[in-house]
Amino acid sequence: MKLGLKLTVIFLSIILGLGVILLGAIGYFRLPVNDYYKNSSKSFVIPALNDGYVPQGLCYDNLRGDFILTGYMKDHSCSPLYIVNKETGKLEKSLLLKKADGSDYTGHGGGIALWKNFIYVADGSEHALYVFNYQDVLSANDGDSVLSIGTFETEINGNDYVKPSCVEVYGDKLVVGEFFREGNYPTADSHKITTPNGDKNTAVAVEFSLSENYNLGISPLPEKAYSMREQVQGITFYNGKILLSTSWGLSFSHIYAYDLDKATSSTLSVLGKEVPLIYLDGASLQTDIKLAPMSEEMAVVDGKLYVSCESASTKYIFGKLTGGKWCYATDLSKYGL
Repeated sequence: MKLGLKLTVIFLSIILGLGVILLGAIGYFRLPVNDYYKNSSKSFVIPALNDGYVPQGLCYDNLRGDFILTGYMKDHSCSPLYIVNKETGKLEKSLLLKKADGSDYTGHGGGIALWKNFIYVADGSEHALYVFNYQDVLSANDGDSVLSIGTFETEINGNDYVKPSCVEVYGDKLVVGEFFREGNYPTADSHKITTPNGDKNTAVAVEFSLSENYNLGISPLPEKAYSMREQVQGITFYNGKILLSTSWGLSFSHIYAYDLDKATSSTLSVLGKEVPLIYLDGASLQTDIKLAPMSEEMAVVDGKLYVSCESASTKYIFGKLTGGKWCYATDLSKYGL
């Protein structure tokens, strides 16, 4: 066989092999969650995935019809905030988040929530929420920086704390949730609870009242807590249900929907106060929606579930081949929600 023909055969074999690997990867990550894609439509392309952005937080601005996204940068440079229009899918502006002293905020940006004139960002490495002024964000030009107006601490001492991973606003309530994984993402010992149903829960979400009379809009003491499973990346409320987004690594993600009317309760001492504790366990679990790996925070708009995903970032890459660059809109009525 001539050299040129040999090289051609080798090249075609490599291409064929890569094609088989690609089809196998697509099949592995998409076929087991075919129902999720069948019940979903592509909403918008998650911004800056090729620029080192690793998506985490997602919330919806009802007044302007925009999604607000945050997360962190692969190279640990200043963490961004993006605004995407829901109807057009267009990226309207990109901003850089700064601490109150003007230094770069380079934290995880694990979750984001909006209430009136406050934007709350859950920091995954500190026991705090970074708070930003909504009007500052609106008035900023594309590429500008916005300064934090303060932090809301979620630690009393080394035994009584919540390490914010995600954050959600519903009505005039703010819920701050933590992420547990054995070995590298601990939670306080008092948050590791065997529920009445026998489930081993390892994390909590803590609920605060919101009012313009409070500093940064948040009551200094909690009023309720939720006992949760491990690896929670996002929390949202919909039609009397609480939805938890869970993921870790290449394992498939899940959206667990719990019926709050069926949840049992007791009490828990957390952040310096004894509060009602709602158990999110098998007794109140209504639906388990399986979806592709690396789901993050989520938002529900007009009966559709929107989920941020980090799999197509340059940190992980594989999602670029499996549709992970899209934020999907999933019809929750298909799941009886």
